[in-house]
Amino acid sequence: MRVSAWGAKFGALAIAVIAMVVGLAPNQAQAASSISANLVVAQVGSGSSHRTRATIDVHLPMSQADAAGYLYNGARIMIGCWGDDYFFDDWLLHYDNQGDPAESWHWTFDPYAVKNSQPYAAPDGVRLKAVLSAPHGKDPSAPDAYHRNGVAGFNEDAFYTGDDIDEVYCRAMWIDGDGAKLTAITPARKGTF
Repeated sequence: MRVSAWGAKFGALAIAVIAMVVGLAPNQAQAASSISANLVVAQVGSGSSHRTRATIDVHLPMSQADAAGYLYNGARIMIGCWGDDYFFDDWLLHYDNQGDPAESWHWTFDPYAVKNSQPYAAPDGVRLKAVLSAPHGKDPSAPDAYHRNGVAGFNEDAFYTGDDIDEVYCRAMWIDGDGAKLTAITPARKGTF
């Protein structure tokens, strides 16, 4: 079988174009592989409006495009906080309608919108600044709107136990649309909350 010069040139050009297209295919999205979290606890207001505000900063490094893709496809971050004790760590923040501890869920409808308490796609990956606020606890044995079973706000230790200094930490759990999970624990913070 004879191949004309034109046919040989066209065939070589077709092979070169296919090789270029295959070689320039976009990289596959990289799965989230690490997560970090930090906690800052501060007192705000005074008198009857005295509150404890916790800010949990969460970061999952990846490209901005991958971060947006994960958030568009249902990825979310769950925050839970505890009092750090010797034997049993108390749940903090709130309880659900059955009196069971409930964690705080964070997700977004617009991955590029930078808002407190919503994860977003930053140039360096997924970022979340979860801002949680609770009344300053007067007595850990007095239930309030956030707690039905014992702890008021972030006040997890009572003066009558001999330890009135509160030690709190939070956990950030990333759950992507496929159910894969990553978890980070913040350092414990001490104070009178």
